[in-house]
Amino acid sequence: MPSQPAVDHAPSRPGLTLKDAVLIALKDGEGHPRADVLACLEGPAGPAPMRAARAERQTLFSRTVQELQTDGRITVAGGGPDGTGPDAVLRLVPPEPDDRFEIDPAFRDLLPPPSPGEVADLERQILTEGCRDPLVTWTDAGRPFLIDGYTRLTICRRHRRPYALTTQELPDRKAVVDWMWAHHYGRRNFTPEAQSYARGRFFHAQRLGHGGDRRSGESKGQRVTLKGSAEAVAARFKVTRRTVFRDAAFAAALDRIAAVCGPAVRTKVLCRALLLTRGRAVLLAQKDEAQMRRLVADLLAGKKVTLSTVVQTTVRLALPRGKPAEQAEVLIERLGPKAAGRLSDALAGQLHRRRRPPQAQDD
Repeated sequence: MPSQPAVDHAPSRPGLTLKDAVLIALKDGEGHPRADVLACLEGPAGPAPMRAARAERQTLFSRTVQELQTDGRITVAGGGPDGTGPDAVLRLVPPEPDDRFEIDPAFRDLLPPPSPGEVADLERQILTEGCRDPLVTWTDAGRPFLIDGYTRLTICRRHRRPYALTTQELPDRKAVVDWMWAHHYGRRNFTPEAQSYARGRFFHAQRLGHGGDRRSGESKGQRVTLKGSAEAVAARFKVTRRTVFRDAAFAAALDRIAAVCGPAVRTKVLCRALLLTRGRAVLLAQKDEAQMRRLVADLLAGKKVTLSTVVQTTVRLALPRGKPAEQAEVLIERLGPKAAGRLSDALAGQLHRRRRPPQAQDD
């Protein structure tokens, strides 16, 4: 059974032609009966020409379909000798690729896809105002790759709209990936998980750029640099330094999960197609590869999984003698605010019980 034509639910705007509307209805590349496409265009969000009398709408639609077919932009199968019958099936002809650059699936599929509403708004903007922002390429060993503008490219090629190109100079593929995440932060309606991941990637890029590596032994100077990098990232994205460190742990964990279970898992998490909090992602990344694959398969199947177990640990601290304020600072820094708060409540309870006078014995 044929699928339904794509429907653009955005309000109608001046400048959207009937040709554009037909191409939008066929943008999924599937074949759609002529009658279904016409009914889609006659809806409240259809283009202005389809608000005329029914007979006139039929004539305009038939003429537009014929012009698109003559231009080689759509194919028409069935529907009688002239292809105008209601049973005729319309299908979009895939546009020719742009030979000025290559498409790398690793770059194309890196970011979470924009929402249908964002795509509809962008498409209408391009159709009425043109493609305002150039597409960005990056050259590696003489081969140019597209690294920004995939949605704009698809829209412009479908509607044969012109677009400009610009080049971004970057040292390697990892720098390209970091640039793509930082470049799109705030430009899209990223989920909170995607925002956290973008900040974490940016922090790792900043840290490695200064020679830091938390997995290796760090000198005091390296810790200062690490703190400075976190403060710089926090200021850039208007979050706290503690948030940046949590984001960095989340990004590293999600990258390890993607390396073991495939990059599609990372995209599902960042799109919230797979619900996995930052803390649970870190716990999942600590599992061995076989266990990680099994747990991810269960999560994708919608099963409830347990990622952590309660483990009793002993914490050894050296507290400054006779300096309560410094002792408190060490406890908060080592245990964290929540655990230190619970310890404070427990200490207060113990002190209260020790200071309470013994109750009088009944005679």
